[in-house]
Amino acid sequence: MEPETEHHALFVCPHARALRGKLRKHWRLPLENDLMNEGPEWLLLLLARLTREEGAGLALLFWRTWYVHNERVHKSKVIEMLASVTFLQHYATTLTLVRQRGAEVDGKGKGVVEVLGGSCRQPTMKERWRAPPTGWIKVNVNGAFDHISKRAGVGVVARDEWGKVVLSAWRVVFDAKLPEEIKMLACREGANLATEWVRAKVIIKTDCTVVANMLIKRESKRSELCFLAREVFRCCAELPDVVFQAVRRECNSAAHELAQLAKRTAHTAVWRWDVPQCIKQLVTQDCILIE
Repeated sequence: MEPETEHHALFVCPHARALRGKLRKHWRLPLENDLMNEGPEWLLLLLARLTREEGAGLALLFWRTWYVHNERVHKSKVIEMLASVTFLQHYATTLTLVRQRGAEVDGKGKGVVEVLGGSCRQPTMKERWRAPPTGWIKVNVNGAFDHISKRAGVGVVARDEWGKVVLSAWRVVFDAKLPEEIKMLACREGANLATEWVRAKVIIKTDCTVVANMLIKRESKRSELCFLAREVFRCCAELPDVVFQAVRRECNSAAHELAQLAKRTAHTAVWRWDVPQCIKQLVTQDCILIE
């Protein structure tokens, strides 16, 4: 028998499963396969892939599930399933009204209300990573910057046309000055690693449009980034071919998580053919989408 842990109470308990099943008739919730514990930060990674509406619904569901669990364990009080479903629907509607209080209303004080259960469709995931053309390696890079501590981190993930990881890396940066500087440092790190370990045609992707445009157009109008940009070009000169592209944040989530890891742990590492546990689920999901 599985021990009575927080994970069991929120995800495995028969009541929790049954309540999710009932609410899926009204709200957009992740499928059961997406609610499996596959690593230390699996829930944070799941929430990052959901829309705001879906994430809010999941948070309310967890809150109610935990309340029902405590009532049963500490007070021997059983709360009917229908009562929980009704309560959550009414509570979500109230929160939506509060959020929309500043919206335009008509002469009778009425306005348009959007609730969590707009339809019973399955959750629509945000746009994700796309595989490179045959013979190319895609190198996603990103940077994370703390304005207070000035500590930053860069993350790099290189994958082939099948989504197979060629390398992953993260590096801590101290005394950072600007977010754009960290983004350019991430590009330099990606170019350096590609030159050393990949030596193939490379697509370097960053979610910073300022940096991407500067590298694509080979411009140097921003003097604080000019030196770093020249270093990126110097590294890329040793590769067969290099293309710089801008990418949406949701398509760059693996590199983003590694940048956060470096900043949070003040650690630096390079892994060949693998990734740390905190992004395994993201990379696996990308491969599933390719298939």
